[in-house]
Amino acid sequence: MPIAKLNSALEYVRGQIDGWVYKRYGDKIVITRVPKFSGQWSAKQKAARKTFGLASRYAEKICADPKLKTQYAKAGKRRGLGPRAMAIREFMQKAKAEARGAAGRAE
Repeated sequence: MPIAKLNSALEYVRGQIDGWVYKRYGDKIVITRVPKFSGQWSAKQKAARKTFGLASRYAEKICADPKLKTQYAKAGKRRGLGPRAMAIREFMQKAKAEARGAAGRAE
């Protein structure tokens, strides 16, 4: 893989620009093409994407309420997470626990 020394204007670039993705691994920058998905989502992928979408909407509601946002910010500070990440984490943990409970009841 070629390694390029970027000029100072591009030294801190990251993300997607014009079909290319700029990633930082330690002190190195890796440039790759934007991945193309040409297949179909599996049932598990669809379920996971739906759950994450619900978690994201839950986090939006939490962050819209200043009192709740402050509570989640305090709880997240110990873990190094912001209020949005904490809300998503909480939602996903509850969803996982419910799925385990449902699987146990089905047996």
